[in-house]
Order: sequence, then C-alpha cells, then structure tokens
Amino acid sequence: MSFMVHVTLREIEKSFRNHKKFVKRVGEYAPSQRKMMLVFKNHQAGTEHFFLPAFRETDQLLRMPLRPEHLAYEMGKEWIVGELLWHLGKKLNADAVIVDLRAGLSELSSPLLFDPRVNRIIVTTPSGQSLAGTKLVLEQTGKVVRALKNNEGNDESQFPSLILSMIKEDLKNIPDIEYVKEQLMNLLLLEDNDTDALLGTEILLTSLFDENLLYLKNLETTLDKLDSTDMHQLMTRIADEKSFKSEQETLGDQGDIQNKSKPQRIKNIEKLKNVTEEYEFAESGRGKEFFEIQPLRSFAQKFQRIMPVAVIMGAKGSGKTFIYLQLSRIKVWKEFLKVFDMENENNGFIYPLIFPRNLQDDAKKIIRNCHENIPIPFNLITQDEIRARMDEKKGSGGTNETVWKDFWLKLMADALSCGKEDHPLKAIQKTLAEKDQKVIFQIDGLEDHFQYIRNDPVEQTAIRALCQSVTEALQELPDNRIGLIIFIRKDIVRSAIKQNFGQFEARYKAFELKWNWEAAIRLVLWLVNDVAELKDYVDTGPKPERRLEKLWGLKLGKPGSREAYTVNWIISALSDFNGQIQARDIVRLLRFASEEALEGKAYPGRLLSPTAIKHALDPCSREKIKEIKEEMTILVDIFKKLETIPGQDQQIPFDKDTLGITLDEIETLNLNVARKFHRPVPHCWKWACPSFRHL
Repeated sequence: MSFMVHVTLREIEKSFRNHKKFVKRVGEYAPSQRKMMLVFKNHQAGTEHFFLPAFRETDQLLRMPLRPEHLAYEMGKEWIVGELLWHLGKKLNADAVIVDLRAGLSELSSPLLFDPRVNRIIVTTPSGQSLAGTKLVLEQTGKVVRALKNNEGNDESQFPSLILSMIKEDLKNIPDIEYVKEQLMNLLLLEDNDTDALLGTEILLTSLFDENLLYLKNLETTLDKLDSTDMHQLMTRIADEKSFKSEQETLGDQGDIQNKSKPQRIKNIEKLKNVTEEYEFAESGRGKEFFEIQPLRSFAQKFQRIMPVAVIMGAKGSGKTFIYLQLSRIKVWKEFLKVFDMENENNGFIYPLIFPRNLQDDAKKIIRNCHENIPIPFNLITQDEIRARMDEKKGSGGTNETVWKDFWLKLMADALSCGKEDHPLKAIQKTLAEKDQKVIFQIDGLEDHFQYIRNDPVEQTAIRALCQSVTEALQELPDNRIGLIIFIRKDIVRSAIKQNFGQFEARYKAFELKWNWEAAIRLVLWLVNDVAELKDYVDTGPKPERRLEKLWGLKLGKPGSREAYTVNWIISALSDFNGQIQARDIVRLLRFASEEALEGKAYPGRLLSPTAIKHALDPCSREKIKEIKEEMTILVDIFKKLETIPGQDQQIPFDKDTLGITLDEIETLNLNVARKFHRPVPHCWKWACPSFRHL
C-alpha cells in the first residue's frame, strides 16, 4: 500500500532529537491511524492509502512554526526527514512511502531530494522555465552521485528517473523535443559514471499531453480520468519496477532451486551450454527444433494457398540460415504450414539451390537428404559450378538486368534438367506440369558471391535482377508451380535497389527477421524449456520477462538491490537504439554465461549468477566485432587502428589526430557501422575493442 499519515510537522519536531522515542510513538499511533485510510479502487483490487498532510489548519500554512530545514540543520541530521518517514511506513507495514515535493530546489524539498537513499522521480515540461529548474536540480543531484561514487567506491546513490511530460502527440518527434532530450540525457549520464550501470534502466521517459486532465473536479473523477491516460500507464510501469518482488528469491533457502544438489546444478548448466552451442551458429546444422516467430507465421499465412515467392531480409545473426536449414529439414511446404497449424495440400518440394560456403557436415547432410527427397529427375549443380558461372557472368561486366534475370532462371532450369530450352521459365513450368509437381527453390549465402556490392554496379544489377525481376516474373505466372525463397542481408538489398527501396521493403516487411525484446525473451524460454528441457527453471505466467527469474533472477543482484532488472539489462546491452536484437547475440550470451557459471559459485534462487551474466558481455562484444570485420571488410583497417590505441586516448569526446583516423574513415564508419547499429558512431566503437565498451 502507498501511504501518507496524519502527523504534523510539530509532532515530528517534538521527538526528532530522539529517533527511538518517535518510532515508539508511531507504533502507538498506528492502530488509530488505520481507521482513517482511503481505498483507491482499480480494475483489479482496492489499494489502501494513508495520508500525511503538511498542515491541518490554514494558520499552520501561513505561519508555519516549524519547517523541514529546522530538522536538518544539525550535523548528522541532514536526512532525518526521510528516516522518519521510513520508520513511519515500516510501522504501518506500508509497501511504499510516496512524497510529493514542490517544484524546484527549496528548503522544503532539499532534505528529501538529495537524500541518496530515496528513489527520485523528476517531472518536467518542455517549457523553458521548467527545463531551467530541472537542469539545476540534475546538476546538483549529480554532485551527490559523484561524491558517493568517489567515497571508497561507494555507489549507494541512485540515478533519478526523469519524465518529460505535456508533449503533444504530433510534436513528440520534432527536432526541438529531441534536442531537449539530448540535453537532459547529458546531465543524467555523468562523464565519470560507468554507463554500464544504467543498462536496462529507462531514466528518461516521455508522457503525452492529455486535455482530459485540464479540468479535475474531485478525487473520484480524477482517478477515473487518469485510468486511461498515457501518464497512468507510465507511472504504473515505474511503480511495478520499484516494487517488484521475486517470489522465487523470497523463498530463500526453502526454494526448489536451493535444494538442487551441486552435481545436478552443474549438469543443468552443461545442458544449457550444449544447447546454446548447437543453436548459436545455424551453419552447424545441429539445431533440430523449429522456433515459431511472428515473421514466419506471417510468411506461412501469406502463402498458405499459393506458391511462396518472397525475399526474407535480416541482419547477420537474425536466423536466415537457420530457417533455410529447417525448411530443408522438413522438405515439403505443407509440413512447414503444419508447424503453424495451417492445413494445405500444397506438396511443393523444397529445393536448396544456393547455400552458404561455411556449412558444416551436419548441415550439408540436411541439404543432401532434402535433394534426395525430390520426386522428379534433377541435375545437382555443385556450389563450385554455381560460383564459376557467377564469376564468369560478373567478369563480362554486364549491367543489363534482363541478362541477369535470364541467368538466374537458367540456373533454376538447369537444376531441373530442362535448361536447354530457349525459355527457361516456360521449360520449368512445363516439366513440373507434366510431372504434376511443384518445387520451391531456396537461395542463401549470396554475400559469399557478392562481396563488393556496395561499389560494384555489376553485382548490384545481379542482386536487383534476382530480388525484383525474377520474383515478379514468378508472381505473374498463371498456375505457378515454381516457388522461390531468397534469404538475404538487408544491407545487400539496399545497396542493389537504390531507387524505390522503400516500396520494395514494404512488400516484404511482414517477413523481415527482426527481433524485439519480447521475441528475444520467447527465444530464451523456448531454448530453456523446450530444447534443453530445463522446465524447473521456467515459471508459468502471462508476462514472459517474469517467467525467467529462476534462470537468471529478477535483478543482477538481490531482489531489493539497486541493480538493473536482468531482462532489461540483457536487452539493453545487446540491442541497438531501436530496440532490435539479433537472435545469435542472445543465444551467444547464454552460452558464455553458462561457461562462466560452470566456473563460478552458485547463486541463491537462480541457475546463472549475476556475475556470469555480466562477464558474458565482453566475449559477446569480441565475437560481434569479429563478425562485423568478416561482413564489412572495408572496416578491418579502421578497427585495427582503434584496437591499438593506448588506453589513455580511448575516451569520448576524442581527437581524430590522436586516434590517427582520417575524415574519410570517419565517414566510412558513419555510413557502415552507424547504419548497422542505428546508433551514433562513437557508441558503436565500443564493439571494436573491449576497453571502448565502457565509454
């Protein structure tokens, strides 16, 4: 319950010199106080509230005999107001003590505003006067944070949460508002703070203007109006975060996790480690389960009755090759539809035509089995032969899109032993009609063949012809028996289709492999519960983030600590500023965390300790930058420079001459890294070498 109790400042003054005496009086006073509570009802239940007014009579306001500064003026009494309110709440068994301070810095607000033990939520509007006062408050609270951090490593002070309110819907993304947010964030993120401590914590929130709140008649109507507002939803989220309690961890040594023997715990961690190793890289071919995500469901729905012809885009590590192999594993299109409980008599056979070079033996075996399942004669074209054909065509320097369209169709026709015909598309249709069959070609690994697409017009034409001309030709065929699924990195398509890319993207947007935080958490639940079969570490419940507390805890520390919530921290650490995360990154984090947990000590109430989770981030960063180097060879030399920079020069803001990088190299980082991560370049550099990660 929230509370404010009817005790005046004069009553506090009488006993503030003797804390124990005051606490005793509160204990005697609490029973009668409980008779004067208010119950606020919401959709779920009623909540009891006690109120402590600043005064009871008008004369007390006009001639206040005692003010908060009178309580706090003595050495050692600076934070006595907060202490007294805390004792009062404890005696009343209140869940929270909420104090509504007046705006700005004053003798009334300072004893609580600067108390480092208080959770501070600062609300401001975008108006100049309000912002000026807020900036002053943030500057002063920043001094408190610095002072405590410098006191022998003490980190007791919490970063304040900030709400930018009264923003109109149509103005929330204008440059002026973005500039205000940037200024406030610069004050919240102090230069000497370790920003990793803020991962998973939303410290700057926005609330929209609502004209329904302009006229508030009484408390009852106010509560009714608040219930449907943006502010209510925002404050509810903050309240949930501040008061979250983990049922599992409050069990202490009585919890089921505590009763696991050490050998069993090690066995479970090894199980998780083995599963994540299998699923980290699709190229291994060891992952056998099919994870259902919304883009795939949309894909199945779209092509439930017609042959699938689509371009599935996604970043490196988003799951393109994994889905390619899983489709090859199930071999027939209708089996894919059954995964999503969709019935269809489309017996189209999957034909893996082009696949990545680095597939391992198990994955290659899946491809071979899929080829052998095709019930019509086919000509198995080797990947070396396909590469030779592509190199020959690229060597001719042709940028004619029609020529490349015929090249791709001829390749498909040759695979079905009908490539000698003058019109390969008609030849494929005729062959399939005669056999009463349907075939769905799959293409993946195009980045192996087109490594210079950003600057090579020939390679751009080749990809454009495949993704546009060929797919359009198939989609226009009457009684089409030919399917085509192209798995490709989005940046490659963007480089090839420079005009009207937005229209192309919109056509296939529903199938794009994008992972938000909810999909990422569902992936972890699936790996732990379904694949690793560690069901004891997964709770049931409507909120996915609460179901993993037995795996990695509610927070990166005890439930009542000021550490970040584990789910928020992981998503923030691995995602870009648009909230997108790659499937491989979260699987990889679990793998490294499992390895760390095997070497470390057990932690009460969870399988993976906070230390294991935190220490997993550095190797994840190194693997990420390694992949970027392989994916974008143009960045290799720049990253080498960053990696060799002396530690004292690894700071932001930086001097380009000190770092030894040119303006052209800075522009290259802007065009490549910033686009990939959707974040400012200096923040991206934290992936380049471990020491930059902490900037």
